Amino acid sequence: MATASLAVVGSVSPLVGSLVSDLLSWRVVLALPVVAVLAVPAVLGHARQEPSPGRFDATGAVVLTALVTALVFVPHQPVVAGIAAVVVAAAFALHLRRRPDGFVPAVLVRSPAFLGAAGLAFALAVGNFALIYALPARLTELTTWTSAQIGVAMVWPLLFGGGLSWFVVAASARMRPRPVIAALVVAGVAAALTAAFTGWAFGLLAAQAAASIAAASGQAVRATAAAPEEHRAAAIGLFNLCYLLGTAFGPAIVALLVSA
Repeated sequence: MATASLAVVGSVSPLVGSLVSDLLSWRVVLALPVVAVLAVPAVLGHARQEPSPGRFDATGAVVLTALVTALVFVPHQPVVAGIAAVVVAAAFALHLRRRPDGFVPAVLVRSPAFLGAAGLAFALAVGNFALIYALPARLTELTTWTSAQIGVAMVWPLLFGGGLSWFVVAASARMRPRPVIAALVVAGVAAALTAAFTGWAFGLLAAQAAASIAAASGQAVRATAAAPEEHRAAAIGLFNLCYLLGTAFGPAIVALLVSA
C-alpha cells in the first residue's frame, strides 16, 4: 500500500508543479517539499522503535553520505565524481571491516539476495524516471498537443501503473519471488524497448505505464527477507536509498543522451 501510494502521488506531482508554476511562480514549486515537513510530527507520534544497542556510528553515516553524493554527481562530472566515488568506496569498505554492525551492516552488503533486490529497484527506477523526463519531448515531436495536454496525458499511465502495483504487490506476496522478479524485469525491458523504437504517441504512453508498474512494484520486492531481524530497519533504508538513486540517475542519463 505504501509503495502504491508513493507511485500515485509521484505521478501527479509533475503536473501539480507545472500548474503551480504557471499560476504562481517557479519559486513556489521549489517550496512545495516543505509541505512534507508538516507530516513529521504525526509520523513521530506513531513511531515506536527500540533504541539500538551501542554507540551511533557517525563515521559510517558520513562515509555513506559522501559515497551517495559522489555517485549522484557521476553523470554530470564523470571523471572527478568517479574518482571520488572510488576513493570513498574504498574508505567505506575499510570502515565496514572495522564496524561490521555499524550504520551500514556488513551482512547486508555481503548478501546476494539483498544486493539483487536493491539493484533491481535501482534499475527499474532509472527506467521509469528516464521515461518521465524523456517522453514530453518525444510527445511534442509526434503530436500537436500543448504542454498542458501532454502533462495530463502522462498522468494517466503513471496513475494506472501506481494503482495497479497495489494489486501486483498483494498477489506477489502469495507467489515465489523468482517469477515476480522475472515479470518485473520483462516489463521494464519492454517499456524501454517500446519507448526507444516506437513512433506512436499512445505506444509511448503504454511504455510509461509498464515502466511505472514495474518500478512501483519493484519497491515492494522482499529485499528484507534475507536480513536478520535486528538489521531490518537498515535494510529498508538502504533499499529505499538505492531506489532514490535510480530516480536521480534516470533524468541525468536522459539529459546526457539528449546533449550527446
